[in-house]
Amino acid sequence: MTAIWLIYIVVAAVSGIFFILYKDILSLVLFCVIIALPMLLLLFALVTRFCTKVKISIDPPVTSSDATIIVSVNNRSPFSISAIVLKFSVFNTFLKVSHKCEFSLSCDPFCNKDFVYKLTSDHVGSLDIKIKKVYICDYFHMFRLPIKLNMHETVTFIPEPDAIDIAVRPNNFAEGESNIFSKHKPGDDPSEVFDVREYVGGDKINRMHWKLSAKTDLLMIKDYSLPISQSVLLLFDTFIGNNVIEAPYLIDDAVKALFDISYDMIQKSIYHKICFYDNTKADFTLVDVANQDDLYSAIGRLLSVGMCNEYHDIFASDALRKNFVSNIVLVTAGLSPDSQNSVINSDSQGILRSIVKIDDKEQYNVDPNGVCIVCVEKKKIANGLIRVIL
Repeated sequence: MTAIWLIYIVVAAVSGIFFILYKDILSLVLFCVIIALPMLLLLFALVTRFCTKVKISIDPPVTSSDATIIVSVNNRSPFSISAIVLKFSVFNTFLKVSHKCEFSLSCDPFCNKDFVYKLTSDHVGSLDIKIKKVYICDYFHMFRLPIKLNMHETVTFIPEPDAIDIAVRPNNFAEGESNIFSKHKPGDDPSEVFDVREYVGGDKINRMHWKLSAKTDLLMIKDYSLPISQSVLLLFDTFIGNNVIEAPYLIDDAVKALFDISYDMIQKSIYHKICFYDNTKADFTLVDVANQDDLYSAIGRLLSVGMCNEYHDIFASDALRKNFVSNIVLVTAGLSPDSQNSVINSDSQGILRSIVKIDDKEQYNVDPNGVCIVCVEKKKIANGLIRVIL
């Protein structure tokens, strides 16, 4: 805009000199038009400003590719709008990085039109998008008249799941000790009732629900619950460190590994929890994951709490002591040795431990403490997790 005004001043000065040197009607008209031009442009811009409404919406709230910013412009003025400029800030609450975006569009007179802008992200995370002002420009972009908005939306970018085939090591120590029961399959544990249904041929008489049968005049059977002895805890290391250049890409890979592992466990009906340190609560958060909706909810919460600059030991927290866990899988970007050493050196009391680490090359080994260490190559997460035993 400054450059346009400088050009205008030069043109006005040249037209003034031309009028002084050549005093005729043509030079006078030219000089008057150039002098009056800013006022005419401002008048047109004011008319379009007060006759124009702008609405903005963003969809979808969760995506693995891009989000759509829809700008609805209703221009009720007789003048076309050469440029509507949108400036907005985008803040990644997970990686704590921000940047600013800008794009412009135009609109015909007496027109109601929707414009679509594709918002993409180089990294996973929840993006806080704020748009406070939209600017309407005149034909020569000499003036910018703001339209006040107060739009604040959040879009969460998550990884796209890839098909892998992992296996969880059976924990004999945990057999028979679980007080967790399946929510999807019946079993033979009479300590808890899974469901009550009508009698079908072959059902055992000792499972008859006599009181309910008497009330309904139907034979009702109690299905008992199925105890789950394999309770897997997927622990995500939220340490980001000071490597501001490479860390975001390593964290992307770590979130991708966490997502693929949990997604595969859902397909195999393996009961598990996702655990991460929540800066907003200064404590660990555990999320039960039984289906895809639970997984997307857990990843959304993880990507909203942000990374931290220090490691918090899960083995010293109530989050582990108060919950039945047979297997722990630490997923880490490898930015700090503290998390890995904590898992290896912990007194796990029969908990099977595994580590999935983002590294420069693939590697699989079991250390002397029985900890399974899986190194997956950067940007090749699915390949490194295929047919892995954790």
